[in-house]
Amino acid sequence: MESDDSGFAYENGEHGIYHYPDNKVPPDRSFTLNVTGVAISPDGPPWRGVTVIESDLPMVLFRPDVFAARGSGPTKEEAYASAWSMWSSGVEDVEWVESRRAIYVPYYNEWHETPPWGPGWTTVVEIFNGSNTVVDYRVSITRDFRHEVRQQYPDGRCSVDFVREPESRYIVIGPGELRRFIVSDLFGMDSLARRAEEGMIIITPSPVLPGTGVWARVVPGVPAPFPPGCKNTT
Repeated sequence: MESDDSGFAYENGEHGIYHYPDNKVPPDRSFTLNVTGVAISPDGPPWRGVTVIESDLPMVLFRPDVFAARGSGPTKEEAYASAWSMWSSGVEDVEWVESRRAIYVPYYNEWHETPPWGPGWTTVVEIFNGSNTVVDYRVSITRDFRHEVRQQYPDGRCSVDFVREPESRYIVIGPGELRRFIVSDLFGMDSLARRAEEGMIIITPSPVLPGTGVWARVVPGVPAPFPPGCKNTT
């Protein structure tokens, strides 16, 4: 990440350019990188710069200028929390990948009741079949390969699911029809469970015909009462 001000000081001691470590991601898997937040004084100059993401191989990217939030507060921690607590965004850069014969949605988010984010977020997806025949759509999620899926239930039970392999569900859509679904509903994620999960969606049509449209949006989740539970869920 490069600031227009070559003298801008980052907390790690770098000036002007902040260097992230290289990350190796397995094929058809996702990686969610928390790009650093920039805290500035209200009476100071604004931060301006660019973020450069490079790969030697093809990739699908949820652009950082879209995957971003801005907030304010008396401390940088409170400003960070205010920025992300009600974040919502369309997932742009949905892309047809010819080599996979599939549509890639580069990001989904299913965080629920995970401190400190409360209701968290959920992801809504729409698929439109603009062809003149019935199409089967395989909807697959590939979780961020660094995360375990941890769940806690209102009755105090806890579970830690270390299964990180992709999961798939099938949707049949008739000609000219639009189907809308919430990722957590389609994949049977318990809406009352405390959960921290994000990743990528791959939608594979059969047969492959012109006219499919896909839209996705991450929206704030719905608050749910939650009693204290096991500590390994945060």
